[in-house]
Amino acid sequence: MTKPSLADDVDYLRELAESGATGAPSGGKYFLVWAVVVTVGLILTYAAVTKSLPLAPDQLNYVWAAVLAAGWVASFLMGSTDGARPESARFANRLTSAMWIAAGIGLTAVWAGLALSGVASQALMMPIAAAVSGVATVASAIIFRIRWLYVIAVAWWIVAFTSFFLLDRIEFILFSAAAILLLQGGTGLALVLAERRRTA
Repeated sequence: MTKPSLADDVDYLRELAESGATGAPSGGKYFLVWAVVVTVGLILTYAAVTKSLPLAPDQLNYVWAAVLAAGWVASFLMGSTDGARPESARFANRLTSAMWIAAGIGLTAVWAGLALSGVASQALMMPIAAAVSGVATVASAIIFRIRWLYVIAVAWWIVAFTSFFLLDRIEFILFSAAAILLLQGGTGLALVLAERRRTA
């Protein structure tokens, strides 16, 4: 295996910069899908905790398994359709897509570990997911040169910090749902609208 030269590194960075500077990110609809499915899971969790739904705590694991499965199925279906679009071939979109997929797989693994092991509260998923989302959002902001995404990243980290003071309260579930709808869903909607404007 040959060691990359300085010229290779420069070409790599140039391709990344040029790809990120033209067009808009194409992942907005994925943000929207995950915002909806996770919010549905949180609402069902809140209903179970408040006894509005007759669900036992262990049954919530099946609810969340179904919710996460729905998110992944929807993502893969959209991804198979997007594969034929010219925008999907852009280096920046391929890079950010891989980054968010890796983050999603990692967070799903964390949830599965918490659910199956029982070593800690599953409520820890929110601060962990918020922190990871903040990091991935900064990377997206750098790649696509979208400054307002830095604000979203900071908001995610504030949510991660605040979550630790609310973990033991029922209202934390609603707080999590609101944060996801606003930050994940709002970001997704803004990206979808930006993509439509640039491709119109």
